[in-house]
Amino acid sequence: MKKILLILLMIMTAIGSLPAWADQRTWTVPVQAQVPPLFQLDLWIRSCPSDSTPYGSGSSDTTDMSFGTLAMKDKINIFLPDKYFTVFLVATTSGQGYQMLQNCTKFSSDAFNYALLMTPDFKQEDLFVPSDPTSTQDPLGSGDRLGPKALAVGNSQMIFSSTGISGPRIIRCYYGVATGDPTANEPSGAKVLTGKTPAGNYSSVVTFTLVPN
Repeated sequence: MKKILLILLMIMTAIGSLPAWADQRTWTVPVQAQVPPLFQLDLWIRSCPSDSTPYGSGSSDTTDMSFGTLAMKDKINIFLPDKYFTVFLVATTSGQGYQMLQNCTKFSSDAFNYALLMTPDFKQEDLFVPSDPTSTQDPLGSGDRLGPKALAVGNSQMIFSSTGISGPRIIRCYYGVATGDPTANEPSGAKVLTGKTPAGNYSSVVTFTLVPN
């Protein structure tokens, strides 16, 4: 009998010495993470042949918008380049409303100041991940709107305005030279480059800016 009591005492002592977690049934573990606020604008540029699309035959990545030497088109008697440029812009704003704006400084001659045009655009098929064909973007939100086609030279010209609620969007802005084509819906004030245009090298700077909406 003493042996049985001793064994029971040893078992009870052993059980009493088990760590406290042996009887735990529920654990609550805190999890924390912080998403930093972002307000940034990213862009890339494509050089595009006049008869092609930004990702079509002959188009390529570039870091500037150099039209090169323009050629006289004899049938219409105006100077035109053989390319245009597409600037792709993406804003990340942590859900805050924003505007994409552009400033373009004046050229050394008024002739080109009225010839360079900008045209904002949105294509739902543009991909956030070029290698992933499923990474197309959603349609524009109800509060999103594109700026108008306009002369590029000017200050704080709107490319795109968004409430920010619908998330990031890839916005295009085309840059080309006025053609005088009545079907092209070119902006008021646009002028073609003719044989009377002074010869020379023309240069300007375009600045893209993201501002809160």
